[in-house]
Amino acid sequence: MASPKLELPPWWAWPLIVLMFPVAVVVMMALLIAIMVIGPIIMFYSLLNFPAHRRARQRLREEDESLRLSLVAQGRCISPDKLPELQQISRGTFLVESPSPKEGRRIWWTAEDLSQQPPLDSMREVPVNSAAWNSSELEQFARQCQETQLDPAEGKGYLVEGKPQEVLRRFPETPAYLLANWFPEEYQIYPMVD
Repeated sequence: MASPKLELPPWWAWPLIVLMFPVAVVVMMALLIAIMVIGPIIMFYSLLNFPAHRRARQRLREEDESLRLSLVAQGRCISPDKLPELQQISRGTFLVESPSPKEGRRIWWTAEDLSQQPPLDSMREVPVNSAAWNSSELEQFARQCQETQLDPAEGKGYLVEGKPQEVLRRFPETPAYLLANWFPEEYQIYPMVD
């Protein structure tokens, strides 16, 4: 039985192989050094950042709980189980308060049907990603919603206990809007879509 014949690369590939080997070694050494230098820096930064991040989250939870207790005392905090009773009078509107693009932080319900009020009544057929949602008129309306509905001292909206996504899943027929305050003194309003 004959052994398989080993085929060598053509003669012109040998100089390339000889030249590429040192280049590959240099690249691998550079990557190894970069990992050894950058890795500890990233780990050190992460270790320093972890307590600060944890404290910031704790502060947000305390702020939310303080707001909730204040609104309970005013009678402006409701559970999702009470919403069907209130919606018999008016379907109302959900406003999801969002201080960052990541997700909604709190959900509010107001007896007013904001989708029927200008300028939202003219925006029903406009896609969410349209530039029309960034108009100054809508920004003024969003600021007005923040002041008249969500203000802890004088607003008319009710804070709904629970996560916004869960509440919206339970009441899909109620209009819902994301009230975004992602930058200081800038307010935007967008319809909530799945």
